[in-house]
Amino acid sequence: MKTFGFPALALTALILAGCGPIPEDYRAVLPQIPQGWEEILGPPRWRLEWINPKGDKETQDLSGGNRAFRVSPMQEWTVPVIAWPYWPEKGLGPGAMRPAGALFPWDASGDDITLSWRAGVDAFLWLELAGSGGFGSSSSGTPRVPWLFDWPRFRELLESSAVSQTIRDDPWTADWKLIARRILESGFDRRRIVPRAGTEIAVPGLDLPWFGSSPFAQAVVSAPGEALKLSAREEPEMYLSNLGLLRCTKDAWIFIPWP
Repeated sequence: MKTFGFPALALTALILAGCGPIPEDYRAVLPQIPQGWEEILGPPRWRLEWINPKGDKETQDLSGGNRAFRVSPMQEWTVPVIAWPYWPEKGLGPGAMRPAGALFPWDASGDDITLSWRAGVDAFLWLELAGSGGFGSSSSGTPRVPWLFDWPRFRELLESSAVSQTIRDDPWTADWKLIARRILESGFDRRRIVPRAGTEIAVPGLDLPWFGSSPFAQAVVSAPGEALKLSAREEPEMYLSNLGLLRCTKDAWIFIPWP
């Protein structure tokens, strides 16, 4: 089990001070899935991951339809809870679709932690920053670690006009793995939060609505008599409909019917 090297300090205790007794565990409340996903795939199973009080990453799978589970997050630092929806009967495992998430203590209220699709980006970036092994340091010597990152300011930035409307509409259009590496190498720079470059490809004969792996993405529909036009990149993209899956890159695409 992955262990994170947290210093033996209690910064977030200052944030939580004065808020009454701190619960030992919390009800992690999961969001509704996008309507397009549910109509095609049905209720998901969920894989929850969180950082426990010992600094270890814990994992729990929830059966379909279960949207709440109790977790015991580390209390001293900002730590993530991330939830991956998946549909094994459709051949879609954890990671195929973008996750929901939360950051403790920022998304805690009472004994609930509310997970959202928007905070799934934060939780994913947290884990990318922590999972690299080599964190680096700022010019002042402060380690570049996710539990010291200014998450409230980061959230304000993603909702502001300082980033493009494309990112505000769908933050998964940014390459958060690359952004995490750049943060660790040289620090955070908001100018790196830009949409990934894409190439439009045309897929003929598919006139149903197609939904992407991001919960924010709008359905893609072809005009009558025209090919379906999709945005593709170097890394594989996935789209789904009642017919099955489309996996595509800028150079090729493949259609996979549902099992």
